[in-house]
Amino acid sequence: MKSIPTLFGIALSLILFSFTPIDYSPTGKYSSQLVSLDVHADNTFTYIDNSNSANKIAVNGTWKLVNNSIVLDEYESTKKIHSKWNVDKTGIAIKSRKGLAFYRLVKEGSCN
Repeated sequence: MKSIPTLFGIALSLILFSFTPIDYSPTGKYSSQLVSLDVHADNTFTYIDNSNSANKIAVNGTWKLVNNSIVLDEYESTKKIHSKWNVDKTGIAIKSRKGLAFYRLVKEGSCN
């Protein structure tokens, strides 16, 4: 009969640990073939978009982490950029959508 409370305790522990938030730092360089986002520890970023060779975009500014999303703000650009990036569950990729353009950037050094 002692095994039932033990199993219950183990199951409860597993459930509680599964909901424990992971301390995640989104700093690093995320990139694809045409787009890159370099997120610095001092809350600055560099965003480069070469998807349109006639209208290349290079922007610097600041960022903040809001609800597991990297939000780019305080930047100057004459063109619209992807300013909200959702961090995936593994922390090795970020995703963004602007209209019908979907981007997924992978953190450099995470695919060893």
